[in-house]
Amino acid sequence: MWFRSAALLAAGIAALLAATPARASTCTNTYIGHSAGVDGNNTASWSRHRLPGPSDHVCFTQLMTLTMTGGAFKFRSITGLAALKLVDARLELTDPDDPTVLRRLLIASTGPCMTVLAGAATVIVDEFFVWGRDGAMSGSGQTVLGPGARSLIDPGPWRSVYLLGRRLVNAGQVTWADGSIRTTGQIVNQGLFEANSETGALMGYRREMGIPLGESFSWLGASNCGWTGAPVEV
Repeated sequence: MWFRSAALLAAGIAALLAATPARASTCTNTYIGHSAGVDGNNTASWSRHRLPGPSDHVCFTQLMTLTMTGGAFKFRSITGLAALKLVDARLELTDPDDPTVLRRLLIASTGPCMTVLAGAATVIVDEFFVWGRDGAMSGSGQTVLGPGARSLIDPGPWRSVYLLGRRLVNAGQVTWADGSIRTTGQIVNQGLFEANSETGALMGYRREMGIPLGESFSWLGASNCGWTGAPVEV
């Protein structure tokens, strides 16, 4: 089945995007290494000769694809990426006044732990978003799927994705192909949302894992998930 939002809300996404600050961040640590197939954990690849940390606005200059696997990362924002792939990792973006804009975003797990996009920042996806098995989006920020974005929600049969205290705004086209969406957050649909999953449901998180409806979520198993620093590939 498919559904569109009511006409009464048609201007909502435009207002929301207009209210989202669009200023360019002041880069505090810029990637200066090779453009492909390299390890971002090399301090020589960064303008400050140290790895980016929680106080940094991280910048890339060549519209690269960044793959983050198996670690925990915290920055104020990221600028200049074409694509971001989060796999078995946790990324927190904290600056609510500095959106991170991506062409493509992947959030999915291959192991026993959630992959998490967290924080107070806005993340805007312009072209393509894939939300896979045990992928979670949490925190007080929002993920905005732009008018030209096509998105796939597919955690697999009887598996789940998680929207935990965060807002998901869709102005493009989303296909929910399989599995469940478990949420304490808010889904605002201003585009096309095709719900085709026959092996799951949209559930308000109330008793599962002891999370009250509407309460934010933190993954307590981080110490067992290898989230202590891990490969970053650009």
